[in-house]
Amino acid sequence: MLSNMRCAAIIALCSALAAGGTYALADVPQIEMITVDQSPDPNPALFGGTVTAVLTVHLKDPTTGDEIQPPPDTSYLWSCLSVTAPDDVTPVPTAAGVSLVGAGPTETVSATFAPTTYTTLPVDYQIALLVVVSNPAWLDVNGNPITLTGTATVDAFFSNISVSFTPNPVRTGYFVMTGMQAPMAYRDIETPVVAQVSSMGPVNKVNLSVEGQLRAAISGDISNAASGSADLNFNVAGVSPTPGNVPGGDTSIVATDVNGNRAGSVNTVVVIPSTCGEDRGPVTLKNTYAPANYPGFPGTWFLFTTTASSPVTITVYDQFGAVLDAMYDGSAVVDEDIPPFTDLWGRLTKEVNGAIELPDMVFASGVKTDQNLTNANYPSTVAAPGQESGWPNFLLTLSSPNGVDGDPLLSTNAFALQMNLLNVKSSVTTFMNQSITVAGHGVSPVWQQQTTYSSVGFPVSISELGGS
Repeated sequence: MLSNMRCAAIIALCSALAAGGTYALADVPQIEMITVDQSPDPNPALFGGTVTAVLTVHLKDPTTGDEIQPPPDTSYLWSCLSVTAPDDVTPVPTAAGVSLVGAGPTETVSATFAPTTYTTLPVDYQIALLVVVSNPAWLDVNGNPITLTGTATVDAFFSNISVSFTPNPVRTGYFVMTGMQAPMAYRDIETPVVAQVSSMGPVNKVNLSVEGQLRAAISGDISNAASGSADLNFNVAGVSPTPGNVPGGDTSIVATDVNGNRAGSVNTVVVIPSTCGEDRGPVTLKNTYAPANYPGFPGTWFLFTTTASSPVTITVYDQFGAVLDAMYDGSAVVDEDIPPFTDLWGRLTKEVNGAIELPDMVFASGVKTDQNLTNANYPSTVAAPGQESGWPNFLLTLSSPNGVDGDPLLSTNAFALQMNLLNVKSSVTTFMNQSITVAGHGVSPVWQQQTTYSSVGFPVSISELGGS
């Protein structure tokens, strides 16, 4: 496991001078710094492991102090001066165990440290490196070469405590309370996490904290300082969403030992609903017929109803474009808002605002099933046997000079009469907008539904015009 590395550069400058000669380095560059970089910064290895670092020499103009590019034919000779360790670490690695790979101003160094027996916490190996920089044009007044030397120290940090996390990475989310949600819909999302502590020494106590962007909160066992237990069980809840361009997360949960040294970490991603897609099925029609009672209106009434339905599958995606995590599953999680629109009869409807209830309220694995229904009711005080039996099968009994079934009193067809009263002479199209909210998070786009009715009132198509 790659170790955490704390690096420092110590710069030295010297010139090789001929006996009795003098030279002012007015035209020879100087070493400004040696940077030591390791990205990303890893967790510390437990007991031992391989350490790598990239060292870069930066030259500067001796007059202005500005950084400059190395002149042509500049050469760099890297070597390891020593490796040191605390007195109670045995065996101490030797310089021969340090690998230097590369040439030029940038050098990659690696060193492997075998597991050792020690009691201190932590262990900090010191790797001292030397670089000698030269150029054929750098000569003193006597023609002797001038060299620049610099040293850098790499700290290879190892701990006798290591903490691993399950799951890794941690994914969590959160609900937003809105006016649309039913009380049972809102809840906290808490992802359970286990931190497993491994220790070689007598001390195994760690504390947990959140680092980076504070998009999550932790609760539960966030320290074993009192118990000394090997496992910490805690929960992670989202506070704000991880940006969509950082799928790996910019928040970490970090374990540190009692001295504040890093012992392990895990990336945390806060997932929220972001977008949705809708797939609409075909329109189906169903006719029903039943006696009806209208208070205040004498006589027996019959209600002829045509129901047009179209199933809709709503798939919700997170901010990274993946189907929403199952942590958001539940009932009454998906809400809709449908502003008032003009219906088939030219009337302005009431706003619909609340959980999607048809065909049910279940949201699972990023998918909610919706159903658009349009009912046309035709009440009548007259119903002939032919109408009663034919209506469910879409068979209409029309009027005739001799009445219906030979009875002139039953000469009015309920369906035809209703259409006359509505005065629908040609096809009609209505438009409806639907905004979707999931767990209180508004998702895009807003969907527009177009419904077209035939001249007799039957919905013949329900389609999506797209989102906006």
